[in-house]
Amino acid sequence: MAITSSLARYIQTLRHLRAGQWTYQFRHRLLPRSRPSTAPRPELRPPDQLLLEPVRKRAVLSAPLSITIFDQSVPVKDWSGTGLSDLQCYNLHYFDLCSARSSAPLFEELVLHWVEHNPPLSSVGWAAFPLSLRAVNWIKWHLRREPLPERALQSLCLQARVLSARPEYHLLGNHLLANGVALFHLGCFFAGDEGERWRQQGQQIIDHQVEEQILNDGGHFERSPMYQGLVLEQLLDCFNMARCFGVEVPSRWRSLMLSMLSWSSSLRHPDGGFPFFNDSTLGVSPEHNELVSYADRLGLRGGVELPPIRRSRLLAESGFAILHAGPFTVLGDVGSPGPSYQPGHSHAETLSFEASVGDKRFLCNSGVSTYARSSERLRQRGSAAHNCLVINDADSSDVWSSFRVGNRAQSRVLDYSSRPEARLKACHDGYAPIRHTRAFTLTKEQGLTVDDVLVHANQRAWPRGSTPGLRVAAYFHLHPAWTVSQEQEVLHCLHPDGTLVEVSADRGGFRVIESSYHEGFGKSVRRPCLVLDWPTASLRVSVRFRCLADETGPSLR
Repeated sequence: MAITSSLARYIQTLRHLRAGQWTYQFRHRLLPRSRPSTAPRPELRPPDQLLLEPVRKRAVLSAPLSITIFDQSVPVKDWSGTGLSDLQCYNLHYFDLCSARSSAPLFEELVLHWVEHNPPLSSVGWAAFPLSLRAVNWIKWHLRREPLPERALQSLCLQARVLSARPEYHLLGNHLLANGVALFHLGCFFAGDEGERWRQQGQQIIDHQVEEQILNDGGHFERSPMYQGLVLEQLLDCFNMARCFGVEVPSRWRSLMLSMLSWSSSLRHPDGGFPFFNDSTLGVSPEHNELVSYADRLGLRGGVELPPIRRSRLLAESGFAILHAGPFTVLGDVGSPGPSYQPGHSHAETLSFEASVGDKRFLCNSGVSTYARSSERLRQRGSAAHNCLVINDADSSDVWSSFRVGNRAQSRVLDYSSRPEARLKACHDGYAPIRHTRAFTLTKEQGLTVDDVLVHANQRAWPRGSTPGLRVAAYFHLHPAWTVSQEQEVLHCLHPDGTLVEVSADRGGFRVIESSYHEGFGKSVRRPCLVLDWPTASLRVSVRFRCLADETGPSLR
């Protein structure tokens, strides 16, 4: 039985891959990488003007050679990443150090140490993704701070040859786009026929991938606010590089970047930060305001206004919605795991949501603290780690391994309105043959109401409205700043500033458990979670959130 189940999971996972992915997977796994040509490197192309200041990175380099990654100081020894997670090891090779906090002599020492200890194809640093990010960072350093030493330039040329020969067509997604961005930078940086080939190859990858990856509403197709920021930063870097070297790029790039800025401007909490949907956490991608400032330095916006926070909006193509009324702001995930052929950063969170009261985060998904293949990674991707309805302790989509999704929920928006009340209704089939429908209603007077309804595809399966054999629970995870007290069937959630929210349900019973909140890789704090256990005879349950008082004083009823 276990073998049959595993086989079915593999089939459900692999059947969505594109034909080209199969071809490149075989090549990637079976054919060894060829060593790069050691021909002399091309000359450097002289820039037309100064490279404008990019987004500053958060990693810090200190003496003796040590890099701070995710608030952890990592001594640089042999670059093998001994004792580090795969993600930390990758970050070690990124060289995300292009800020004024890194001294030039120390940076040069680190670069030469890398070159000496990482001959071609000898380490994970030569994998296409870390190579791509490092190449861009080295070029930024050379153009903004201090020229790279000749040995580093020779190594950079070898890295370009390796990347050009083997972009990540077996993975696609943000990895392939990062490869294109790096090749574009390398082709602008190096002159001659070889440099021009890299530039054209990179631009061709970017042109094709942005049309595929950037959806009509401006969202990135991997549906992660964190990766949205990373991809937008990469495209802004390309525009900066093209400006520096007088390279003409398609006008389409500008319109796509503005669309992405608009998307990011909408899908934010009132505190200005993004929600934790899918693989998202803090301290990795630039903040929205940093990206807006970068775009303004590049002259991209040209007076174009971005949507303000607290404005209701449906992002239909990427599957998110923003609702606002009174003190409540709700951000909802009404999409399906995606893209179908690369959903590795998706969580089983369909119809989950986050909420703020005023400018304070109130209900939040878990975020992520690890990419390691582990039970904790699976738990953080699971439905119960999100503000979701869960049936029989199962996930709405079959998330497994670290970046795999088997059977996946398909969702549909049934209704959306921003006036006179903010309203959203959507359904999904992740628990087929049961369909789950969730509706959100926000009004200034009544606050937030969440209605969940279950319908069986075969009405005769549930005689007289009962739900035999089902365990149904709705999870509502509070931000760690809030505390909970219970008075009979009513819960009161209190913020340190005095904001008070009353939570009640028309049926079922609440219990308060402890869950975790991850606002960065390697970070975890405890926080309360409200779990509403449904009565076995119920097909519909309504939960109401009312703000009784905010920091200004009493009664908002």
